[in-house]
This record gives sequence, C-alpha cells and structure tokens, in this order.
Amino acid sequence: MKIIIFALITVFLLIECIGSIDKIIIDDYQYQNAERDPVTINNIQLIKDIIRFNVSYGGGCEDHIFKLISTSFMESNPVQVNIVLSHEDNDDPCDMWITETYTFNISPLKESYKELYNEETGSIIMNIEGYNEPMEYSF
Repeated sequence: MKIIIFALITVFLLIECIGSIDKIIIDDYQYQNAERDPVTINNIQLIKDIIRFNVSYGGGCEDHIFKLISTSFMESNPVQVNIVLSHEDNDDPCDMWITETYTFNISPLKESYKELYNEETGSIIMNIEGYNEPMEYSF
C-alpha cells in the first residue's frame, strides 16, 4: 500500500513540475531576434514532450535568461524547424564557468503540427543551433 501511495505522489509531483516548465516559443520574428550570448550545449536529452539542455557559460554575477525559440515549420518530409536556445547574460561581467540544466516543454510543436497537417502522429526534425546533430521529435 505504501508503494502505491508513493507512486501516486511521485506521479502527481511530476505532473506539477511539467506544468511549470517553460514552453518552446514558435515565432519566426523572435527566432531571428533572439539573444545569442555565448553558451556551450554539452548535452541534450529528449524524453517525450520534454527536452533538457545541459549547458555551460561564463557568468556568476547576474541572472541569465534562457528561452527555447523555434521557427515555423519548413516543408520537407519529415518537416523541420530551426531552434535556438536563446541566452541573455544581462552583461554579466563575471567569468565563473557555470554548468546547469534547462528543461522545456516542446508539446506546442506537436500541437501546431496536428493542427496544420490534420495528423495525430508525426515526426519533426529539430535543427538546434550550436548542436552538431539534428534531433527527431516523434509523437
């Protein structure tokens, strides 16, 4: 019984966390004008609708802002999007090497795909700026 209660609490907490995760922004204008202060993408994990970026950057004195921004779909088979992990360092003068993980919900890509193509399943190739290999988001 304790295991079931623990499992239910864990699922509830995961749902709460997913609800508070920033969502990808799909906007060509914002993509073109995104802040692109230096950042190194060490690793990316894609698990269902959640993408995690492990990044490193110089800083330590100011708050840094990260946003995930994509273009609209580029017609190909499968469709593609260009994505940038926007980094605003707020003119941080410090040089401490910081490594952190940022998590984003990319389900707006899926919802946009379903609406545009009238399909419940599909794949999107994500070309992520600063990362060597495209990633496939299937749903």
